[in-house]
Amino acid sequence: MVVVAVLLSILFSGLGQFFNRQWLKGAIFIVLGFLLWFVLLGWIVHLVALVDAGFVAWRRTGAD
Repeated sequence: MVVVAVLLSILFSGLGQFFNRQWLKGAIFIVLGFLLWFVLLGWIVHLVALVDAGFVAWRRTGAD
């Protein structure tokens, strides 16, 4: 589950959050990522979304 969330987030910022059923957070990452790519800061949002998706999925699975 963690790997899927991270891979989805690598493909497109916010998809990992949708996979984790965090609809609002996913939508925010998609919008922020899209808007900030125009000023070359979108990679920051993409990285935060990637880490967040993995962490939330890891927490939900109870992995150590």
